[in-house]
Amino acid sequence: EIEQLSKSIIENGLINPITVKLIEDNDKNKGKYEIIAGKRRYLAMKELNKKSIPCHIINIDNKPAKEMSLIENLQKNNLSNCDKILSVSKLYENETDYDKIKSLTKISKATIKKYIQIKKLPYEVLIKLDEKGKNKINMPIALALSNIEIEIDHIELLNKLENLKSKYKVEIIKRFAMMETDDIDELDEIIEEYQENEDIT
Repeated sequence: EIEQLSKSIIENGLINPITVKLIEDNDKNKGKYEIIAGKRRYLAMKELNKKSIPCHIINIDNKPAKEMSLIENLQKNNLSNCDKILSVSKLYENETDYDKIKSLTKISKATIKKYIQIKKLPYEVLIKLDEKGKNKINMPIALALSNIEIEIDHIELLNKLENLKSKYKVEIIKRFAMMETDDIDELDEIIEEYQENEDIT
């Protein structure tokens, strides 16, 4: 991604300056700036061995700076599902008002609530939202997994379900969650029950 951006800068120049704020924490950082928006542009210019980069300097405190950075990240068209969930969740840590987050991100309140619920899943589960083939999971599966209150090995659970249709994965995970057990082998009995009555693969 940085390499593609570097090639674009060579061909067209840097179209948009980056946005920075002066770091005011202590003497160690005196005269240094923090990137608020445009980290990829900065890295692309660095890749091209450029010694300077055009900047907009803004004067804001840390909380709005974090919000601006997260919102810019969310506005990227090629952002993965996993990155959207992580970005919205970080934004929620700074601003717990759903309506404000909706206004800032243009993401529906229902989707924001889903992202925040799913965020508690392990990262290795979240990245499966962007995988292809039988290892991919969808939002309903992720939501069902997030309702399992007992600590379990989510990857082992998903491996047991990998050859099933998504609809049945959701139903089986919900049944398993209601059992309130950490014994993933209990899934086998639920799967067998469905196999007797349905074509679940």
